[in-house]
Amino acid sequence: MTKSDEPLIGPQPVTPELFGSLMDLADRVFRAGSERSMLTDYPYFFRRENHLNLFIYRAGGRVVSHIGLLPVELSFFGHPVRVGMIGGVATDPDHRGRGLATKLLHHVFDYWRGLGGQLMMISGGRGLYIRNGARPVGAFEQYALETPAETPRDVRLVLCTPDNAPLLSALHRRKPFRFVRTIEEWRMNMAEKRCQGYPSDYYLVRRGGEPTAYFALTHRPDNEEGLCRMIEWGGHACDVIAALPKPAHKMGCKKTWWRLHLHETEARRDLLAAGAVSQGRALMQGTARIVCLEALMEALSGYVREVLGEAHAAPLSFHTCGDEQFAIRYGPDELAVSGHAALIELLFGTGVDGLPGGIPAGPLCDTLKALLPLTMAQYDMTYS
Repeated sequence: MTKSDEPLIGPQPVTPELFGSLMDLADRVFRAGSERSMLTDYPYFFRRENHLNLFIYRAGGRVVSHIGLLPVELSFFGHPVRVGMIGGVATDPDHRGRGLATKLLHHVFDYWRGLGGQLMMISGGRGLYIRNGARPVGAFEQYALETPAETPRDVRLVLCTPDNAPLLSALHRRKPFRFVRTIEEWRMNMAEKRCQGYPSDYYLVRRGGEPTAYFALTHRPDNEEGLCRMIEWGGHACDVIAALPKPAHKMGCKKTWWRLHLHETEARRDLLAAGAVSQGRALMQGTARIVCLEALMEALSGYVREVLGEAHAAPLSFHTCGDEQFAIRYGPDELAVSGHAALIELLFGTGVDGLPGGIPAGPLCDTLKALLPLTMAQYDMTYS
């Protein structure tokens, strides 16, 4: 019997006995030829407490296919949304072409919906996700900033240890649009010196003695030009910029690359004042898919009322009419949406302007134009 003929068992959560085989598969697929490991790079994702959300197919005593889910909460301008982060999707080469990843993906869709999940964000954009209704959506502004020459005297920089986690968490919680992050996650990432899979140090910035910002900087630039990505930061962007010279010069970082949500106007102002150059707009890296439309819009109902007002929000409703059919209604008016891909594009992508054939003028059109598109989070901005 060849490997590909072995009986397959799954989908099932990984067991303690199979966890080593899972990490072997993940490293062979994602870390081949590297000294790094997926477990070291993503300690919070693969921690023991999340093993019930790591689904596998096994053949005998070996894991041959895997999809991982990390349940998180997104604070959408103060309104909680339950998001499932999908990552580590891998299949052993001897077992590819059998639809295992597709079966695991649909298993996770059903599993997350059953737990009350509303949205999914996926770390990739390959055909597997596109075929199943996920799309890269959202709009982000990108900037490149040359590292300043020196730090102002009233700015002090502290290299963080896990003991600094409460201060960083407090600064992070001030953000209106962010992923909720437990204190354990803060401590683990600082202890492991990891940020989104990259070896990184965390820094606390004090100005005038007060903690005003924090950031994480990778241990080496991404390329020979000395470019580093500013994935993790919080507080005042101007203070992050001011504190960059010492750690950046130490790491050989000549330039930092920033990505901002469109509402982060204060950070944009600070970057431009420091000489940053716009790199244009871009969609999210990775993809997103709505898991339950009604549950998502119920979670955002307070936000909808904030934007539209009580009177205009009351007639608006969202409905799943079939496996791939959805409807948005405003009183007697209705917009039919066919397919998950079209749904995520409408709500988080191009909004009403991207609808094929448009939408008739009227109250429904005016309401959706005022509300959409919604702001989309970014998978590799989990910590922003």
